[in-house]
Amino acid sequence: KNVTASYGTATDVVVRLDTPELVCPGATFDLMTAIVTHFKTDHRIQSFHAADIANVDTEGCKPVGDADDSNWGFEEAGPADPPADFEKMGSDFTAQTTDESFHGGAQSCKLTWTSTENQDFFQGMYQAVTVGQTVTFKVWAMDNDTAGRIRINVEFYNVNYLSLKKEYGGYTSDNAEWTEMTHEIAAPDGAAFARAFVRLYDVSENWDNDASVFIDDWSVGIQ
Repeated sequence: KNVTASYGTATDVVVRLDTPELVCPGATFDLMTAIVTHFKTDHRIQSFHAADIANVDTEGCKPVGDADDSNWGFEEAGPADPPADFEKMGSDFTAQTTDESFHGGAQSCKLTWTSTENQDFFQGMYQAVTVGQTVTFKVWAMDNDTAGRIRINVEFYNVNYLSLKKEYGGYTSDNAEWTEMTHEIAAPDGAAFARAFVRLYDVSENWDNDASVFIDDWSVGIQ
């Protein structure tokens, strides 16, 4: 629900909206009523009612990128970190293609993180869904590092590409063999798009300041 907005001479102001689905990145709107709150280290402007937001103009919203599924096997040459058609949400990990170990083709993606904070690795492609459709995310993983693990997930978005809900799936377990992971979930009310992602976690009792997991052959089916 938090967005960053500018008004007058102020820039990058945190605004918390009760109904964030009304706006998208690049939109303009009038904030009719709000209060200033303090949360942790930040002050923010906070609204509590849909009526607080008026005159929404979405013409300036940023277009979604042109990522597709052509590199979901991690075989393409291109950007080293992250691979083509993927995005990193976090600064404390690398995502690099490698031939060190792979499930299919000749390459995989090696995820290596150095933080106990959660890090997310997303597909760049937003896939169209309708409410009630089943989204099935599959990816092969090889996790032979006791210091970390990954979890497979799907995030749903509304028509303005704003997050509605994250649906979390299963974790990897230490195994020197490649294992297929599957997460199946129905699109919730208001869903217009979906993206799969994996989240990187430390295993506290074994944490030695870094962990690595390999993934390969990413796929998402919608029915």
